[in-house]
Amino acid sequence: NAGKCRHCSKTLDVGTPAWFNRDGEPTRKITCQECHQQKAPDKADASAEREVEEAAPKKKVLKKRKPIAKLTPELLLDVDKGIVAVYKHFPKTRFKGKRHEADDLRKLLGKYQEWAHMLLPDMDFHDFVARLEKFGGNTRVRHRVDFIRNVQQGLCELDALNDYELADRADGTTARIDEDGLEVDDSAEASGGYTVTGGAAAAAAPTELSDEQRQRIEQKRLEAMERAARRREAEA
Repeated sequence: NAGKCRHCSKTLDVGTPAWFNRDGEPTRKITCQECHQQKAPDKADASAEREVEEAAPKKKVLKKRKPIAKLTPELLLDVDKGIVAVYKHFPKTRFKGKRHEADDLRKLLGKYQEWAHMLLPDMDFHDFVARLEKFGGNTRVRHRVDFIRNVQQGLCELDALNDYELADRADGTTARIDEDGLEVDDSAEASGGYTVTGGAAAAAAPTELSDEQRQRIEQKRLEAMERAARRREAEA
């Protein structure tokens, strides 16, 4: 009974020493001794490589975390989503009034949560509030709040926001912003101190303005209002 080698197609009688013995595997294709000897070293090398790979320590794949957005003065000053958005949209909320104080408070907190989620969807609301308190002493944020109060009192219009920003930038302050968005007084740092304006520090040491400073600020605001009036006349 003759057969062919599955590799070299050599024909030899089955059972002769030239055939590689595959006891217990009668249905497998047979291989001659010569081809088997050629394949055996390759299998041994492959097996050795697998053993080395299994023994080698596996490299840990570090997953890059999605960067978490931070609350910054720029976000609070954003015209579409910042403090101005609170002034624009919160008055539209209707409250029930007397004997419904608890429900009204929950509704108000819900509006603040919606605003916080719009600014920073991945930040917890309690963390947002804690970060927001730190920016209470930021000069630009304070100016924006003062501007909105002036709008509420009818002293200026919301359209004059850009002119007010120009007036504030002309103030010539030397404070710079650190990585947390808080203001650092370079003059204090140069003298060996480190003054941070924000949060409790601002509350403990309120800013005292001289009469000259008040007059200069008032003059800038008047100039901003005049520019806004001229712009409205030009657009009309």
